[in-house]
Amino acid sequence: MASNSYMVTDIPGVVLNDKSKAQSNSDQINQFIKTMPWGGQLIFPIGTLYCNGLTISTTINIEGISKTGSYLQNLSANPCITINAGVERGTIRNIAIFGNGTQMYGTDATSGYGIVFNADTVVWLIENVWLRYHGKHAIYTYGLGNVNNINIINCEIEYNKQDGVYLASKDFSNQVNNINIENCNIAGMGGNGISIWGNNINISGCTIQGNKGAGIRVSSDLSDQSSASGINIIGNYFELDGNGFIVIKASYLAPKACYVIGMTIEGNFGVMYAANANAGINSLVSISSNLDITSARQIRQIHYLNNNFSSDTLKIMDGGNRLNADSIITIPLDPAGNSDDTNYVNLGNATIERLKRTVINGFFYARGTTYSQIGKSDNIPNNATVSFPLPDNIAVLRQVSIPYLSNYIGGTIRIDIWGRPKNSTAAYTSLSSMSFTIKGSGIVDTSSGGPISLLGSEDNYFSIKTSSLSGGTYLNIGNPFIAYT
Repeated sequence: MASNSYMVTDIPGVVLNDKSKAQSNSDQINQFIKTMPWGGQLIFPIGTLYCNGLTISTTINIEGISKTGSYLQNLSANPCITINAGVERGTIRNIAIFGNGTQMYGTDATSGYGIVFNADTVVWLIENVWLRYHGKHAIYTYGLGNVNNINIINCEIEYNKQDGVYLASKDFSNQVNNINIENCNIAGMGGNGISIWGNNINISGCTIQGNKGAGIRVSSDLSDQSSASGINIIGNYFELDGNGFIVIKASYLAPKACYVIGMTIEGNFGVMYAANANAGINSLVSISSNLDITSARQIRQIHYLNNNFSSDTLKIMDGGNRLNADSIITIPLDPAGNSDDTNYVNLGNATIERLKRTVINGFFYARGTTYSQIGKSDNIPNNATVSFPLPDNIAVLRQVSIPYLSNYIGGTIRIDIWGRPKNSTAAYTSLSSMSFTIKGSGIVDTSSGGPISLLGSEDNYFSIKTSSLSGGTYLNIGNPFIAYT
C-alpha cells in the first residue's frame, strides 16, 4: 500500500459490521482524518462500516474496493459525509453511502444528508458512488458558501426521502457554479431527482425516473437572490416523474430577482402517463414566472431542440406565456407527419421551429432506391465512401440517422457533412465529422453532436466512410433519415 494510503480498519478502535460501534467509529475516523497528509487516501474494505457521520477536514480521497461491497452506513441525523469549508480537490469513489432507511422514496429514513458541501469546497469528484436511503437530500449544498467545479459521474442515487441532488445558489455570496452530473441513475426520490440553481450546470447521459417530484427542477424557489444561467440538459432519459420531467421557474419580488438566462434542453427522451402524474400537473416541461413577458424578461434564451418526449394526455410543454423571441422551441412532427402544435402550448413570443423529417433514397451502392426497412445496399467494403445529397431548403441540420447491418464489431463508420455556396466551384468545406463504432447492426445517429447550420452553404451533402473492417466482413446500409429545420 502506498505510504499515504490507509485502510480504515487499521485505525485503532474502528470495527466493521457492528452497529453498536457507529459513534466510536465516527470519533476515531474523524480524529484520524485530521492527521492525514494532504491528498492522502482512506480505503474502505469489503463490509459495512456503521457511523454517525464523518467529517472531511482536510483534502483526502475516500475510496472503496467496490460500490457493491464497501458500505458506509449512517445511523444518525448528521450528514453521512460533511466536507468542511475550504477543503478542496478531493475524491469520493467506488463506495456505497447509505442512510438508515429501507423503503422506496426513503419513507422510513431518519438519517441526515448523504454528502454535504460547505463553503469554498471546490474541484471535488464523486464517482461510481451508490447513494441510498438517506432521510434528506443525497448530495446537498445551499447557503453554505460558494461551491464550484463539482463532478458527479457514474453514480446511482436512489430511494432518498428528499432530492437526489440539491445544489443551489442562495444568493450572490453563496453561489453554485460549474457543476457536471453525468451518466447517473437517479430514481425513486421522495422529492425531485435533481434540484439546481446556479451557473454553468451540465446534466447529461442520466436516467431520471420514478421520482415523486420533478425529474429536474430549476426554480427560483431555491434561491433568495441570484440567477440561473448556462444550464444544459442534454441526452438524458426521463420516465414517470410525478411533477413532470423539467420544471423551470423564475420570479421577481423586490428585492429578490431570480432570472433564468440561457438553458439548452436537447436530445432527451422520455415517456410519461397522466395516471403517474401528481394532481395539477398537465405537462412534461413547465415554465412559469410571477411577471408576464411584457413586464420583465425573467426567462431568456431557452433552447428546446430535438427532444423526444411523449405522453398519453399530458402536454409536452407548457410555456406559461413567459417566453420571448430569444427562446427557440423546436416542435417535432407527430406520427402522422403533422406538426405537433397541440402538445406545445402557451409559448408566448418564442421563436418556433417546426422540425421536418425525410428519407433520402440511397444510390451508389444501393439496390435501386427503395431498400429501407426491407431492403439494403450492396456490401460496402473497407475504406469506401458513399455520398448522399441534402435538400436545398435546410437552414439547420439536426440529425442524420443511418441504419446498418454487419457481421463485424469494432470497425468504424464516419459521417461527414460537407457544404459550399450554391453554384460555387470551390472545394467543399467540412461542416461536421463524427465517428461511430460498428456493433454488428444498429443505427448511427449524429444528433448527439448538436445542430449544424447550413446557412451560407446551400450546396450540401453528407458522406459515410468505412475503416478498420477486416476481410470477409459485410456492411450494408438502409436509406438515411434526416431531421432539419
